Amino acid sequence: MREAIRYGIARGLFSNESGLGSAPIVAAAAQTTDPVRQALVSSTGTFWDTVVVCAMTGLVVVNSGAWRQGLGGAALTHAAFADLGFVGPLILAGGLLTFVFSTILGWSYYGEKAAEYLFGPRAIAPYRCSGWRR
Repeated sequence: MREAIRYGIARGLFSNESGLGSAPIVAAAAQTTDPVRQALVSSTGTFWDTVVVCAMTGLVVVNSGAWRQGLGGAALTHAAFADLGFVGPLILAGGLLTFVFSTILGWSYYGEKAAEYLFGPRAIAPYRCSGWRR
């Protein structure tokens, strides 16, 4: 039971920003006259990520039969998409690159807003420049 709860919470946290609770940082920055419309727009992120991306990945894994190989995680996903021929690994690589790029942009924005909240607007410029020195 403990492991089921642990994996359920982990899936909720790692599946999308709504599970982690960081999505409201971006939603609060929206310039809108209708907060209900903004809430609907924000909720579509959860829909696309969980229902579309995760469901499609699950369908590919189940239909490929790769789950019978005893693989897990990234190896299972890679094996399942490799079963789609030449286009499968390209779809997987494109999705991964899109995920990586959007994650970098998103967490950079979250860090900037956290620095602004903690230290004021004058902290934004040093925060933006701090990543260049690495």
